[in-house]
Amino acid sequence: AVLPEGAEAVTQATVVSEAQDQISTGLGFLRTAFLVFAFVSLFVGAFIIFNTFAIILAQRTRELALFRALGASGRQVMTSVLVEALVIGVVSSVIGVLAGLRAMQGDFDEARQLHEEAREIWQELGHRFRIAMRSLMAADIELLAGRPAEATRVLQWAHGELTAMGAQSVIPPISAFLADALCEEGEFEEAERFARLAKGGATAVDVVAQVMWRIALARATADTGLAREAVALAERTDSPDLKARAYAAAGDFQAARLAYESKANVAAASRLLARQTASS
Repeated sequence: AVLPEGAEAVTQATVVSEAQDQISTGLGFLRTAFLVFAFVSLFVGAFIIFNTFAIILAQRTRELALFRALGASGRQVMTSVLVEALVIGVVSSVIGVLAGLRAMQGDFDEARQLHEEAREIWQELGHRFRIAMRSLMAADIELLAGRPAEATRVLQWAHGELTAMGAQSVIPPISAFLADALCEEGEFEEAERFARLAKGGATAVDVVAQVMWRIALARATADTGLAREAVALAERTDSPDLKARAYAAAGDFQAARLAYESKANVAAASRLLARQTASS
């Protein structure tokens, strides 16, 4: 058969080959985009870590200067700081995990006691920044115990402390969690204010802050679209707690319960049932 002018006959193998080339080109672009995003995330993460340690060291300038005045070398001072950071990090992490597990099981008194023990260690070492950041755990314990007003008080103190330190990189997530706690308390106007504060300061790579401000603002303003955005973002993470909060904000209590149960968070599942009953 004679083909019309401008037409070209190709084999099936040629069509498949061209399609594969097009797909490879598209995937190559995606790989490049993801690689750029990974480098940006690495840079932001490194900056936040550097900022955290800079704040901690700045709080202990006099103490470290005294070591130098007593004859300690710069290497000895640096070694002592690194060893202390390692030991405190391990101890506080273990205590934090235990406190969280006790809270999830409903043993709130023991959870509070464990958290207070960790707080006393940090306080003796002058680690105001760690104390303020670990207030998220204390607030979570109180929320699970059904004491949103106490959780709000804890997070308001942490927000004030971190603001006074100038720790701008961690203000957005703290503001977002505070907004969510205010929603639990029924203070929706104040919750909206802090949620918008978190929205304005959250970076694109701070997924926790991005999810939490959407959850809080959705709850404060009954915006189901924001709740769905929170779900979409949370589902990209491996955090059952973040997913459960987002599902609950979107009204999908069954998915939220399953997420909590996958983490064996009995207390949160129980609180969720009470919240579902109150909303129905």
